[in-house]
Amino acid sequence: MLRQALGDVLRVLRAAQHQIPRSHILTIEQAAQALGVTPRMIRRLTASRQLPYVKVGRLVRIRDTDIAQCVEEWTVPSIEFRRTPRCLRQC
Repeated sequence: MLRQALGDVLRVLRAAQHQIPRSHILTIEQAAQALGVTPRMIRRLTASRQLPYVKVGRLVRIRDTDIAQCVEEWTVPSIEFRRTPRCLRQC
């Protein structure tokens, strides 16, 4: 009974593994290059918890999917600029 339950759990985990999107793990320098900022800025963002990171021992790594998600969150939408007709500006 226990063996069957463990087998069921393993099958579920294997199936879920194929559904989880894989991401690339970047160093601080690679993440900085991807965003076009300095490594110091990446360290500030991770220290303030604005950019999620992964600790591997004492090393800090950043997933490319986290960078993409942060860029989406940080994107400021454009506004539509309507030009005022000249006759209204002079009045």
